[in-house]
Order: sequence, then structure tokens, then C-alpha cells
Amino acid sequence: MGKVGFQVYYGGPTLESGQMDVRELAPALLAIGGLLEEANRVENGSKTAVSVKVKRFEDGSFGINFEVVQNLADQMVSLFSGKQVTAAINLLEIIGLSTGSIVSLLALLKKAKGMLPKKAKELSDGNVELDFSGDTVIAPARVVALYQDIKVRKEVENIIKPLKKEGIESFSVKHENTQAQLITKQEAPYFDTPEIGDRKIEEHETITTFSIHSLSFKEDNKWRLSDGTNTFFVLISDDEFLHKVNKNMISFSKGDLLKVKLVVKTWESTDGLKTDYEAVEVLEHKSAAFQLHLPFEQ
Repeated sequence: MGKVGFQVYYGGPTLESGQMDVRELAPALLAIGGLLEEANRVENGSKTAVSVKVKRFEDGSFGINFEVVQNLADQMVSLFSGKQVTAAINLLEIIGLSTGSIVSLLALLKKAKGMLPKKAKELSDGNVELDFSGDTVIAPARVVALYQDIKVRKEVENIIKPLKKEGIESFSVKHENTQAQLITKQEAPYFDTPEIGDRKIEEHETITTFSIHSLSFKEDNKWRLSDGTNTFFVLISDDEFLHKVNKNMISFSKGDLLKVKLVVKTWESTDGLKTDYEAVEVLEHKSAAFQLHLPFEQ
């Protein structure tokens, strides 16, 4: 088990009394714990678990003592895997919450100044060279892995967010009575999570039948349809069908059936997977009215 402590300080005129609005403090405290958990996930996977504890509050500027405890999730697996598990102190070092000689995650974000790298190159010594429009930064691959992880980046942003409030001017970290990190209000935008577009990971076409749950005659043409088990918002993009609808050439009742050629697209986003449904062609429309079947002679 690895255990190590560090201190976080928020400084500024509004904090001279030793008080900080709980609406600013609570999300930042949770983000510090979240950052260490997410960083441990990237660095060690399921081999270790991290817990973060607040020990006590410091007087003066606004300081909080943290203790990080890192446990082996499965000691037998670790003993025979041949891979060295990163100690708690090293985890703090690659993040930038302790003193160290490497370019940490927080240091990399400061050097990047909110820019995204134009080029990245893996070096033979295990480092990665990042080119920020002519300014080159060399950082360990482990640090770059944290830099790339959106969940890690969101936690960092939430830790620095109090600096965007009036009267809070700085965020600093001390480890073993030595300042390990200082971030000023002017540098706070450097730690914002970059906006990245959704990534399509799957697309397929199928023929299926839906019942109409509710209609939309707005410009987005998203109808609420049901497959009998789940309800979906389906974009209707069949122009010929929509023309007939707009000209009142087709009338609908709730529960009517639509047989459609459906395109299903699955996207990976920062909030997880999402799926879009588009009916590119309406093949058949059936009334929901049930009629008694009569055995007419042919």
C-alpha cells in the first residue's frame, strides 16, 4: 500500500478570512479525488485502487490537506504479472501534485497554453515530442496519456474553475513543504477541456416497422416511434413522403405502422455512446385500426 500527502491552496482577496463558498469548494474537492482516480485508471488500469481523503484545513489562505492511499486491487495477479505498479508518489508526480523533475500533466497544460499540438512524435527514450505551433514540449508517454484522456481533463478543469471567480487569484500545491505547482488566474483558461467532435464508430441499414407514438411537423422532422419495446426519436428524411404529409395526402392516427428503410448510426462522444436513427425511405403506411378478417371467396 502506498500513502502520500499533499496540500492544495486557493489564494486571493476573498479568501483572506479563511472562508470559501461551499459552491466553489465542493466541486473542486470532488474533482481532486476524481482526477487521482481517473489518472490511476489510465496509468494502472484495474491493478490498483486509489482513495483520497481530506485530513484537515489549513489556516491563512485557503489550504486543504489531502492523503492519497493506493492499494493493490489483486496482489496475487500483481506479483506474477512482472509489471511494476506505480506508487502513489509517482502518480502525484506525473499529474503535477508533487515535486519532481519530469514534465507533469499540469506543467504540460501550462506550456501548451490552451493550444492543441500540430504534431506528435514518439521518441526512442519513451517520451513524446509535441509541437504546439513551433513551441516543442517533450513529455513522458505516461503524461501524454493523461493529457489525451478527456475524463482526466474534465477533472483538471473543475479543479482550476474557482480561479475564474472574482477574488480567487491562484491555485497552488505543496508537497513535503515545497511548492510543487502554482497556477494563476491568467493561466486558468489553459486548463479548459478541449471541444472534440463525436466519432462515428458504426453505421448500418435495415428494414423495420415502427408504430407511431407522436408526430412532429417541425423543421427537424423527428418523429417519436416505437418498436414495441423501446421508443426512439427517428429523423424522417424521405422527401416524397414528407411532401404527401405536408399536402395532407396522408392522415395518421396514434399507433399507425410505418415500414421504413432505417439507417442507424452509433457515435462515441465525451458523454458516452449515442445512437441516431434516420428513416431514409418510408416503404409502407398501415392504419392502426383492426378489422375483423372475413374469408372472402376469390
